[in-house]
Amino acid sequence: PPGAEGLFFSPHLGGRICPAAPAMRGAWVGFSWGHTRAHFFRAVLEGIAFEYAYYLEILRELIPALSLTEARVIGGGAKSAVWNQIKADVLNVPYQRLNRSEFATWGAALIAGRAVGLFDDLAETAVATTEPAGEPALPRAEAVQAYRPLVEQYIGWQRILAEVERCCKEHQTVSLKELRYQRPDGREGFLNVTISPYLLQNGGKSGFLVAAEEVTEHKILQHQLMQAQKLESIGQLAAGIAHEINTPTQFIGDNTRFLREAFASLLGVIEQYRRLKQAVRSGQATPQLLESVEEKESEVDLDYVTQEIPLAIQQSLEGIERVANIVQAMRAFSHPGGQEKTAVDLNKAVETTVTVARNEWKYVADMELDLDSTLPHVQGLPNEINQVILNILLNAAHAIRDVVGARPERKGKITIRTQRNNGWAEIRISDTGTGIPAAIRHRIFDPFFTTKEVGKGTGQGLAIAHNVIVEKHGGSITFETEEGRGTTFIVRLPVDGS
Repeated sequence: PPGAEGLFFSPHLGGRICPAAPAMRGAWVGFSWGHTRAHFFRAVLEGIAFEYAYYLEILRELIPALSLTEARVIGGGAKSAVWNQIKADVLNVPYQRLNRSEFATWGAALIAGRAVGLFDDLAETAVATTEPAGEPALPRAEAVQAYRPLVEQYIGWQRILAEVERCCKEHQTVSLKELRYQRPDGREGFLNVTISPYLLQNGGKSGFLVAAEEVTEHKILQHQLMQAQKLESIGQLAAGIAHEINTPTQFIGDNTRFLREAFASLLGVIEQYRRLKQAVRSGQATPQLLESVEEKESEVDLDYVTQEIPLAIQQSLEGIERVANIVQAMRAFSHPGGQEKTAVDLNKAVETTVTVARNEWKYVADMELDLDSTLPHVQGLPNEINQVILNILLNAAHAIRDVVGARPERKGKITIRTQRNNGWAEIRISDTGTGIPAAIRHRIFDPFFTTKEVGKGTGQGLAIAHNVIVEKHGGSITFETEEGRGTTFIVRLPVDGS
């Protein structure tokens, strides 16, 4: 069965750059006297497949938009249906063997042909010059599910080995956050791992110390706190969202009733036209009949109706689009998301959050968006990034309300900009609010710290934002402020996801 009963093999014996710690090539992990020769064979095949999954993970970190739909393979290993099936299950993609016995010459020819301009598209030419050999091995849902934690465990330990090697070479402490592992009870857990170098006095030999902290319960509590914060935000926004939907819904209803009445009036005019047409055809048209048509046109105010109907239709369509945008934004914001990082469009995240929170800021501030259309996607947790933007946006609206009041004659201003700053994707959220007093600036990101009245703030918003951006995404969140002038929060996320 998948997993070879807990036996792992770390490839290869030579000639490869992976795994990250060359000294581990060919090592067996998890061996017991209960394992048979079949377990060893399967562990070898799975170990190499796990290594391919590690390559793929690295590629996805380097190229967030990468999408793998099929693996096409040649060579000796590709002739094994069992191995192809294992690789399809591990990578969760169809595995198609190609009808070729050699690949070195063919690959060299493709690269040379592209270099001298014989063709433009290397991938297209590679597909055109090969033929599938039989049906592909398709990933099996149950096996994919069984392999997923094993792949994550393998990749996690490979990363630990890479950090061990770096620790020993650079003689500095390194840390890895929230590595997945299997707990003794079989459930998934998380470890924070610290690797520290040390030097033995006798003979000057160096070594390293690995310390792991079990943080599963902490992560669960953190997740529950995040969900509670999200529910609090949704509850806070619910009345405003209902109002935002109600306004366009009202004029859609008004316009629809007008169209119903206008349609009934036009039917009366059309009926008079039909009578006139029939009379003309039969030669019985009279001036009185023409007068009755004109009277009907005047009765329904035909000019007014024909002028207003297109406007009513246009307004209704705009209202429907407005409602659809609000609902779509709310769905995107409230989606529970997963625990795996995906490509996140920060511009879309900003637009979604601004739409959802519109009723919180529209009465006290004008909104200006300056979004960089060339900003690359970042690897992250979409729902948690949305929550960070919302927390900062609500704080900005509340800070402006403290200055201008609830229904001001002159509004404040919130400006949200996105841009690329070297290797970072940057979001800057500025407000013309009160600014942050110097005496409390050092406590802004402390849990449960709030300057709001009792019952109006939990002090969790910025603390959660700091944890999400710094701890979970390896980014930074800072602020620039001036009392009486306003505050700018700067969120930076690594573009490469590292």
